Amino acid sequence: MTFGESLHFTIKGVDQYGSDIKHEEVTWSATGSTIFPDGRLQASYQEQEITVIASVGEISTSTIINVIEPARLTTLAISPQKVEMKPGEHQHFSIQGLDQRGNAIATEKIAWNGTGGKIDQDGNFIVNQNAKGEFSISACAIEQNVSASARVVVPVVLQRLEIFPKHIQIEPNEIQTFTAKGFNQEGDEISIGRVDWQSTTGGLIDDDGMFIGSYDIDTVDIIATVGDVRDVACVGLLPVLRSLEIEPQGRQLKPNEQLNLRVRGFDQFRNEVKIQNIHWQTTDGKIYSDGTFVAVDRDANITVSATVVNIKGTAHFKVIEPSRLTELVISPQQVVMNPREWQHFEVMGLDQRGDAIAISGINWEATGGTIDRDAYYFTDSNQKGQFTITATIRRFSVSAHISVPPVLKRLEIFPPQIQLEPEENKTFTVIGFDQQDSQIALEKVDWKSSKGGSISRDGLFQGGYSQREVTVTASVGNIRKLAYVTLLPILRRLHISPPAVHLKPNENQTFTVIGFDQFGDEIDPGAILWEASGGDIDQNGNFIVDFNAKGQFLVTATSRLTPKLTKKSRTLLFNVGISSKILSYFLRFLAQVQDEFITESNTEETSEVSSSITETEIDNFELELQIWITKTLIKLASRLFGFISSLCLNQATANLSASAEVTVIPVLRRLEIYPAKAHLNPYESITFSVKGLDQHCYEINVNNVNWKATEGNINSHGTLSIDDKCTTVTITANIETINSMAYVNIVKPPHFISPAFTFPQYENDENNVQKERILGHTKSKNKDINKEKVNENKVTNTSGNGNSVSFTLPSKLSNIPNRSRSDRDNKGIDGEHELIDTNGNGKSVFFSTSKSVKISDLYDDKQILKITEALLQASPNRYRLVILVARRARQIFQNYVEEDMTLKEAVIQAIQEMCLELSQAYK
Repeated sequence: MTFGESLHFTIKGVDQYGSDIKHEEVTWSATGSTIFPDGRLQASYQEQEITVIASVGEISTSTIINVIEPARLTTLAISPQKVEMKPGEHQHFSIQGLDQRGNAIATEKIAWNGTGGKIDQDGNFIVNQNAKGEFSISACAIEQNVSASARVVVPVVLQRLEIFPKHIQIEPNEIQTFTAKGFNQEGDEISIGRVDWQSTTGGLIDDDGMFIGSYDIDTVDIIATVGDVRDVACVGLLPVLRSLEIEPQGRQLKPNEQLNLRVRGFDQFRNEVKIQNIHWQTTDGKIYSDGTFVAVDRDANITVSATVVNIKGTAHFKVIEPSRLTELVISPQQVVMNPREWQHFEVMGLDQRGDAIAISGINWEATGGTIDRDAYYFTDSNQKGQFTITATIRRFSVSAHISVPPVLKRLEIFPPQIQLEPEENKTFTVIGFDQQDSQIALEKVDWKSSKGGSISRDGLFQGGYSQREVTVTASVGNIRKLAYVTLLPILRRLHISPPAVHLKPNENQTFTVIGFDQFGDEIDPGAILWEASGGDIDQNGNFIVDFNAKGQFLVTATSRLTPKLTKKSRTLLFNVGISSKILSYFLRFLAQVQDEFITESNTEETSEVSSSITETEIDNFELELQIWITKTLIKLASRLFGFISSLCLNQATANLSASAEVTVIPVLRRLEIYPAKAHLNPYESITFSVKGLDQHCYEINVNNVNWKATEGNINSHGTLSIDDKCTTVTITANIETINSMAYVNIVKPPHFISPAFTFPQYENDENNVQKERILGHTKSKNKDINKEKVNENKVTNTSGNGNSVSFTLPSKLSNIPNRSRSDRDNKGIDGEHELIDTNGNGKSVFFSTSKSVKISDLYDDKQILKITEALLQASPNRYRLVILVARRARQIFQNYVEEDMTLKEAVIQAIQEMCLELSQAYK
């Protein structure tokens, strides 16, 4: 607060939560002053500190108020306080007001005054031109009567220069020294220090003021400069003698001719001046003081000079005598020529001055070759070496030199003729001979080959496959020589005869292979490797079809020595294969390193995993996904390069081959009668149908079926008729050696018969031996049938009632066709499945089936093994049958892989087929 100022105070109540609250009546008090009950404080007229206290009950608060005097102007400050200025310079001065506390305060009207120059009321000061010394600038606040001052110092400065002498005339090259004096602002001479001297065009002046003029311009200005003060003096250059000219000039004189000479003088501006005291001189002949010159009596170049003081003029004269022959010159003087070339020579006569002179009657001679009188020289066809041409006129002669170097006349290629195989390399060499049949070095030979081969710049030839004969050409300039290459025929293609054939199983076919060369002509194929599918083939081309083969197969003949591709292609594929292999290994190693790094990283991260998923783990998922994708791409790239490597290397190492197509046609292997068994009443009839199956158990058309029945009558259409005397009828269908049986039971009043089983008896021992060889034993027991007696010819089973029934094995142990999996799984085979049928009672020797059970459900692996061992249970070779079954099952599985057959089903079918073959062997 300032003196006499009043201030009204208020208070606000706040509770313990910081919220406003109403309060009771406030009690005000102040230290060092008086405050009214309404909180109004009146300041005194002296500077002091007042504490104001407000109380409400026991709660009080206070604040401090400072009472100060109002600000008033007490001091003025001029800026700048001191300054050095030159006459005529400007300077702005500014003023600032300060109160009693040193704080800035506004000033009212200021009055400015100054000495040594002029100052306006805005503080802008200009120094007088002749001012020198120390001056003052004052500023006064008129109302407050407060003033301040500043000092201005004006030093002594150079105001004017004067050059001495100011105007002068001198001769060119005469030296003149100039001086300069300096004067200050009051006209007093002062020291000026270093002067910068300059001159305009027409002279030169150094740093010390020494001037020398030239002869180019008649007036030159001299300029002296000190800082920005300068002065100019003028120099006039006087005309002087600068040149002499002798007249006449450059005349041609006769021997002893007399000539009067005169001299003219000129100044630097080419103005003629008067000259005296001329001194004459000559290099030859005589000259007198009046300028009379007398020439000599011979050829001469004479220079006459006239001198005045140090200025000299000259004149040149030529004394010429009549021309006379002194020398012969031949052109060209040296020449290089090849055999059978010509050159024209020219001879020129020179006089005593070296000038051409007419000549005639030239006599020409040559040490080699021939030259006519017209100067035409001809070299011989075998000429070589250095030779001379001489031209003679009276006692003067001149010679020219001719060099005939060895030149290439013919080429010889070695070998001139050769026989090569395609892609076989051969280096040709060439020798050159000159005009005298001497061997000559060859610089660059241009090799070329006709179509069908290629040759390098070094003569390395390689033949192709397209042409029988190739011409190799060696050229040096326009000289050429030919060599002839005959490309031998080599094996380039194989052809198998016959190219396609239709065969039956176990049928033979002999294949032959024919080789063709690159021109399509027959050639010995050489050593051949025979390979075949669907059968066996020996190395003579004899092919035997497998027993169960059917479909399309290939017989391949491969050359053991001849590659499939050309050398260039093999090299390219080999390089690509090796490069791809290396790149594949590198990518595989890179993937392994990345896997190890990721595994170590995952191990470290797993040890630090907490029970909850953090945001960092979620963020790392994208990074891990990128790493996985990169790793996968690297592995795929490694596999791709590995595949490319294998493909290229296989092609690079493959030999020439050809294939023939073998079609194995389907043949009848089995017959099936439908129905396989039937029940009839006496005097009823039934018609049977037959279906043929090929080697893969697919249906095949059959004709000319021969029907037979053990009882009753059956016609050629398969219709059976019976009477009441028939009991059990066996129906047989025959086509050549293939047969099948069906069984008909005659329905009669039921009765019980205990069956006895016997194996079929064979009339000769060979059939018994065949049966034993197939089954692998001579005696067998059936543990499931009691009291079975076995001998070489018959097996009898006697039941409790003493009745015995002889059992003959059917032609097929299984009537299950080799159908697709879908057919077998969906409906079975005619609703029934049996391997070995007995005497028509629906029972099997090894197992029994029902119409609702599928074959694939009857057997597991142990049952298959049990059935297999049962076939040869008493034979020491029973484990051999397991191997045979496995081989048969593998072949079946390969043939039916497109029908989604399982391996178990293939094994079951193999057992069935082998049982069928065994039953046929019994017959």
